[in-house]
Amino acid sequence: LGELRKVIRSYRPTVVHTHSSKAGVLGRLAARKERVPVIVHHVHGWSFHDRMPAWERNLFIAIERYMARRCQGLLMVAHEDQRIAAERSIGASSQWHMVRSGLQMAEFAPTDPGRREAARRALGLDGERFVVGTVAQLRPQKSPLDFVKVAKAVTSQHEDALFVWIGDGPMRGEVAAIAQERLGEHVRLFGSRTDVRDLYPAFDVFVLTSLWEGLPRTVVEAAVVGLPVVATAVAGTAEAIRDGHNGLLAEPGDAAGLASCILRLYQDPALRRGLCAHAQAMREEFSIERAVADLERLYLSLLSGATGGQAAFGTAGESGP
Repeated sequence: LGELRKVIRSYRPTVVHTHSSKAGVLGRLAARKERVPVIVHHVHGWSFHDRMPAWERNLFIAIERYMARRCQGLLMVAHEDQRIAAERSIGASSQWHMVRSGLQMAEFAPTDPGRREAARRALGLDGERFVVGTVAQLRPQKSPLDFVKVAKAVTSQHEDALFVWIGDGPMRGEVAAIAQERLGEHVRLFGSRTDVRDLYPAFDVFVLTSLWEGLPRTVVEAAVVGLPVVATAVAGTAEAIRDGHNGLLAEPGDAAGLASCILRLYQDPALRRGLCAHAQAMREEFSIERAVADLERLYLSLLSGATGGQAAFGTAGESGP
């Protein structure tokens, strides 16, 4: 907190915009103590969820309520986060603003046979196998043990299926041991990679087994690249991925349901193509250009209110500090 106050004092920003729960608390406290004109916090899924012990969940809710009174704006990536804020009395409706997490869409071009071959070569994968992949941290939120269960159910019917996990985390040892024991070479863990956006084309299907989320960028990235997405219907995932339209959904923890979705896609190439075609409409909603424009309008509006109509930097379209 002290270090943040020093930085703010030396930089003297007109807006402080925080992300993530702990940083959001410390950043807002520091900015408020240094009298920053406008403070906003971006909610990428709340710090609490129904799988927590009640005492811990209630403590986090109380902290979020307290901190909401110490900023002018609460930005959401999903409408579900707004619904939860209303249900839990976190901030006022005048503070809630929808700003999606934007992507540089040029970096996620629709896949083609050449990019597919290159991605599989980079991972050392057989070009003919049916590959189900994910990109996520190996931690409880992402439920990697459900991923193993899904792999078991699918590969028991189709031995050519291969399940790939890109990402690392505290559960890697446990997941690797269980996957090796139950599935052998049908599951491969590739750890952290710096070339993730180039690897999506290696997959035939993208799956995300999360138990809770805000709005995961990976489902959007996979969909706009041209992969059929199978995911759990949690928070923002169910807003980005509409069941039967641009992906398939199952309830969190329902490994059998997720496996059934993947098996449908395995057997129905036309369904895969249809879902991917509909997903291209997501490119505008989740573009970085739209996110930046939404943020600029919000900043200028809040600054105008904080300074009695005199915005503290520029006008729309101009650069500022």
